[in-house]
Amino acid sequence: MNINVLSESIILSTTEEEFKIKSQIDSKKITLFIENPIKSPLLFLVTLEKMLQEKGFLELELVINKANKNLVDFLIHSTYLISNGNFETITFTKKISQEKRIRLSLTENCNYRCFFCHEEGMDMNTTRGKKSEQEICNLLLELKQKKYNAITFTGGEPLIEKKALLNYLTFMKDNNYLPTVSIVTNGYLIDDDFINAVKQYPGKLKFNVSLHSTDSETYISIVNPKNLDNNAFNIVYNNLLKLKKHNINFKLNFVLLKKMNSDISKIKHILDFAQEVGAYGVKFLELLITEKLDNHFDQLFTLDSLKESLGDLITLTNTTYRRDEYRYLPNNMIIEFQKCTCANGCSNCPLDRAVNITPQMDYYPCFSISSNKIHITSENLEESLKKGEKVIEGFIKKYKDSSPILIKNAKIVSEKKEYCYISSATVAELETEIKKYGFRLDRKRKFKDYYYLQENPSNYNFQKVIKLSQNTQDIFYREIVSERHFNAEDSSISTHYLTKSKIVNDKNNYDLLMKHLEYSDKIIFNWSYLIHIKAKDSITICENLDSGKIFILSQKPLTQKQYIDFKVA
Repeated sequence: MNINVLSESIILSTTEEEFKIKSQIDSKKITLFIENPIKSPLLFLVTLEKMLQEKGFLELELVINKANKNLVDFLIHSTYLISNGNFETITFTKKISQEKRIRLSLTENCNYRCFFCHEEGMDMNTTRGKKSEQEICNLLLELKQKKYNAITFTGGEPLIEKKALLNYLTFMKDNNYLPTVSIVTNGYLIDDDFINAVKQYPGKLKFNVSLHSTDSETYISIVNPKNLDNNAFNIVYNNLLKLKKHNINFKLNFVLLKKMNSDISKIKHILDFAQEVGAYGVKFLELLITEKLDNHFDQLFTLDSLKESLGDLITLTNTTYRRDEYRYLPNNMIIEFQKCTCANGCSNCPLDRAVNITPQMDYYPCFSISSNKIHITSENLEESLKKGEKVIEGFIKKYKDSSPILIKNAKIVSEKKEYCYISSATVAELETEIKKYGFRLDRKRKFKDYYYLQENPSNYNFQKVIKLSQNTQDIFYREIVSERHFNAEDSSISTHYLTKSKIVNDKNNYDLLMKHLEYSDKIIFNWSYLIHIKAKDSITICENLDSGKIFILSQKPLTQKQYIDFKVA
């Protein structure tokens, strides 16, 4: 995206559209008057904010014509605040963050083998060389010049390279470059000598310690230490107390894992534990389900479910595109709920995205697609970052709200038409065949449906359906009310959703309500869905886990010649 700020107007151009918008500049505040529709509100706003950040603006004000419903609807549900409104326009405001961040991976090596590790886009089993400390120091000087004011040291496990890390901190101090430094670590290698050394850094310093469980046995099963140290949790626990003793700020990170750390009793214990060891906050992250990790789908537990389970115990204090910040009322602990950018598709990638640089000085615009590697030197930093932006814009254009690497959750639409078939093939056979035609796995769901019926199920035509649906990654249920129409001639099903899906926390109370209305959950189905996409087409493999029957749902009619043998349902 390019931006030209003129005295009375602003010209913006992206890969998709170009705008000329009236503007008003007051010191570090810019006001934009937007009348015309915006094709891609998210891409427009995040790239706008980024450019305004680079030009030093501190506040953005948007005056939007109410007729511009697409943009207004997006802003209402975004991190922008409504400051004013009249019959014709609504005014939204937002502070522009001046934090420019970069992530430096010091090593691919790690003393742990967490099963869900995305490895920062690198294969941990591949041995690579690394650049000299001098080359990294040259890069640090360039970062100083480019006014990067936040650096995260990561890995692998960055404390494997303690000496190098301390040398970089000393170099920055000696060159009067004092960005906020974050060290992402599993905490196992923290010791008194290291703490005393890092304390010499005069800038703001904090640790992000990945813990995942406060139960020793569960912790070991998650992190799988290389040396099979069954005392690993206690070592980390004592190291956290050392950080507390030395008044070093740190936050605890937990990837949510169903049945391992997601029960409300375990969550409360985590928050009490965080206070005990002196953490200033706790960050919860969703498990990233890629095709590589699709066998761990049953361990996915959503942030929404966690928020529901905490209920009135938390209160919202801040929100960004990727992260919601709450305060846990019983002990005043800060809680962050953060989704990986990929979870919301490529269109979200510019949001709050740091630049990731490997020990080989390679920059991966997309950490999950290694083919787009760009080599970094201190002389070509700015040029390389612009190349990376072009790569991301290409992904946005191609994938939009989808992702090339993640298996997403399915979304309920207001209406849909599908063609339904029953297959005699296995799920594996169908997947193999579908992929021959260019389809890729996009979403995976396992859920239980409770159908509420008034009539005898054997006579019920399923035209009007009331059901509670529970995903394996949720603790709550969703009420779904729809009308369905079957066409026996072409085997199509037309579904019209009569209400927005409503969250139901207490099924027993819901059952009582439905009983008063003379309904009961007479039919229960357990399902596994594998949703494959190609462009705007989708084919879903549906396995009924109770009967073992396998169905195919398609947006277009299928023929037997195209796929493994099946017959119309």
